[in-house]
Order: sequence, then C-alpha cells, then structure tokens
Amino acid sequence: MPMLEVSHVPQNLRTVSVLALVFFLTLGVPTLNAQGSPEIFPNGVVNAASFTPPDFPGGSLAPGAIISIFGENLGPADAVTSTSLPLQTMLGGLETRVRINDALDCPLFFVSSGQINCQLPENLAGDQIRLRVHTRLGESEQLTVRLRERSFGLFTMNSNGNGPLVAQNFRQGADPQNRFQLNRPDTPGQRNQIMILWGTGLGPTNPPVQAGQGSPAEAPAVNQPEVWVGNVRAQVHYAGRAPGFAVSIRFSSQFPKAPRKDAPYLFACSFRIKRATSAPLPSGASRHAAGMLSKTSSQGCLTVPSC
Repeated sequence: MPMLEVSHVPQNLRTVSVLALVFFLTLGVPTLNAQGSPEIFPNGVVNAASFTPPDFPGGSLAPGAIISIFGENLGPADAVTSTSLPLQTMLGGLETRVRINDALDCPLFFVSSGQINCQLPENLAGDQIRLRVHTRLGESEQLTVRLRERSFGLFTMNSNGNGPLVAQNFRQGADPQNRFQLNRPDTPGQRNQIMILWGTGLGPTNPPVQAGQGSPAEAPAVNQPEVWVGNVRAQVHYAGRAPGFAVSIRFSSQFPKAPRKDAPYLFACSFRIKRATSAPLPSGASRHAAGMLSKTSSQGCLTVPSC
C-alpha cells in the first residue's frame, strides 16, 4: 500500500483542511451588532462536524475536538477567521475567548456575533466540562456540556452533519498533484479504491498533539474505529491526525464491493456497531449511504457506482 502523502493534496483542499474546514462550518452566520454580554443558545454547543444536539445520543463532546458554539454577541459583527498556526486563543476586535472550567482557553478558528468554531483542549478529563464565552463587553453564563473520551463526527459538504461527506478519492499512479480527487457525483469513488474521510472527535492520539497546533507527523488514534460499507467491513489503513493539519482527523479506508446487487451502500464510522439497517434501492439508483444504528457512530453519503 503506498504512503498517502498529505503534501500531494491539492493546495485548495489543504488550505480548507488546515483551517479545519472553516468554510464548511460557517452556517449562514447572522450579522448582529455585538452589544452587551455574549449569550450561548440552549443546546448551542455541538461537534462542528456532526452537529448532533447535546441531548441526543452521540451528542457529547470529546477532548481535542472541533466544536461550534451558537449564540448572540459572541464576537464582532464582521466575522474573523484564523489564518495561520498555531491558532490563537483570543480573536477579533472584541477579544473573544472560550474558557473551559474557568482555567483553559480554546484555540479559535472563527468568531462572529452568532458563531464560534474552536478546538477543545486535548487534555480534558471527566464526564462533563463547564464552558463560558468572554469578550471585552462581558461574559456569558456558564454552560455545562457532556464529555466523552471520543465522540466522532464526519464533515459534510452542506455543513449540517448530513448528506454528502467531505471525502477524497485516492488515485494511485496519478500525477502527485491530482492523486486526491473530491468525491462527488461526477467523480465517484470506485470499488476497492482508497478514500480519505475527514472528521473530528476521534479522541486521544499517540503521540498526543497539543490543541491549536498542526500535527508534525502522523498521530494515529489510540482507539481505532471501524468503517463499514453495507454489512461489509472496510479496511482502515490509517485513522488519526493528518500531518500539518489543524485538528482534522484523516481516514484512509479501502471500500469493498457491495455484498449484494440490491444493497445500498451504507457508510458508518463506529467504535461499537450494534446493527446495520438496509433497504433495496430502485433499479439504477445511486448507492448513497443509509443509516447505521450505533450510539457512537457517525455516518454520511459517499458517491459510488451503481452495482
């Protein structure tokens, strides 16, 4: 199996990934005049890839994960994005900070009046954390959110945790600048092809990587996930931090042929898979992802050829 060198990712994709897919995470942020103290909406702190509500199964946060915070007066009316590594812990004209347990500051990707994208410190412990947003104009009420060692989410193209994944087809033997191809309807993945998936919340890595820093080398996840296509387990070549990237988790998985002609392609990353559900698709339909029932799974759609 060839080494999948991150340096061969096209520059436009690398830029997006280095900034932890900020482009995909900024969901129509409202332009509000920042007046008064910041306010975090109820259930307004979520995994920035899955957007699973905190009171839903799988809605916990994980140390080192990218999170999104939604509310009002969180930062300046004109959004500010970090442009280099290491990430700052104070950003924008209102000096926005995100404090954990009144002791640790989160590295920040993006701040605006309605949304913050940041990374949780990698060394958090326990089953819950206390979170508060600070600006020059005041501080928010403290919010308590659940914490688990890992709570994984996959980035999606529509930025809401559902639908087509942010995924790349690895094309062995192609020109180095064109080996990584964005997975989409006009460039589908092929059976037995290696695909790269991006997410956050996979938990601790070995070696550990400090929050806000780019990983200097590959740092595999301590707890390796499973990847399934339908009822067939795919081979995972690598799951962990991508060298030079901020926070984002890279999967290198080889996707097998569907087990049956009438089986849809189901996709899930899970630490404990309970059972899969499937239903035949109409003749000639695209094989997009259905669901995978697991409290610790993340799922989404990939474009692959019809059987």
